[in-house]
Amino acid sequence: MREQPIDFELTRSVMLIVEAENTIPLAQGIHLPRQSTATVSVRILDINESPEFKPNPKTIKLEEGLPVRSLLTTFTAQDPDSFMRQSIR
Repeated sequence: MREQPIDFELTRSVMLIVEAENTIPLAQGIHLPRQSTATVSVRILDINESPEFKPNPKTIKLEEGLPVRSLLTTFTAQDPDSFMRQSIR
C-alpha cells in the first residue's frame, strides 16, 4: 500500500486509537489489565495549495517560421482548494 499525504479536501479529520501495554506483569496484587487504549481525534487544517495543470507535461508540435508572439497553446489549471474563494491568473 502506497501512503499518500493527508489531503484536507478529502479528509477533514482522522480518528486514531493508541494502545499501550506492559510487557512484564504488573506488581503483585494489582489486577488491572496490562494494556490501555485511548482515542485521539486529529483535525486537519487546510493549506493554500498551488494550481494543478492538466495535462502536465503537455506536448505540442510547432512548425518552424512562426511569427514572434504567436499563441502556441493554452493550459487549463484547476485549484485543488475547492473551499477557498480565489482566482488563478
